[in-house]
Amino acid sequence: MAYMKYKELGKEYNFNQIIPVDKAPSFIRQYIESDEEIYGIYGTDKEACVFSSKKLILFDSGFFTESQKVHFFPYKKISSSAIEFKSKTVNIYFSYDSGYQSDIRFVDFNKDDQANLKKVYLKLISKICEK
Repeated sequence: MAYMKYKELGKEYNFNQIIPVDKAPSFIRQYIESDEEIYGIYGTDKEACVFSSKKLILFDSGFFTESQKVHFFPYKKISSSAIEFKSKTVNIYFSYDSGYQSDIRFVDFNKDDQANLKKVYLKLISKICEK
């Protein structure tokens, strides 16, 4: 008998803007190593998603508190991934070796934004397949 562990990350992320790498807030740069390249940064007013050459980073700021939670997901720990394109939305699904899963949604993305995200995703897939 097989047992499959499944846990949600517990939060739905809905990123609605692309943040140019050269305009990345300083708090993001603190979590990027010197030999690491940033592929793409996406955000909202309170949250950010960073795809780098080594890991996925999710920044979750509390709306009513001064807290910030930072999630790190090394690509070598991702067991599977999928991307889904809809008219103005892109969903990326990750499953991790630990059993956790995360769903990241990018909303109000036009065709150019979706094409940009697809390029970033293809870079991620090549990193995930290196393990």
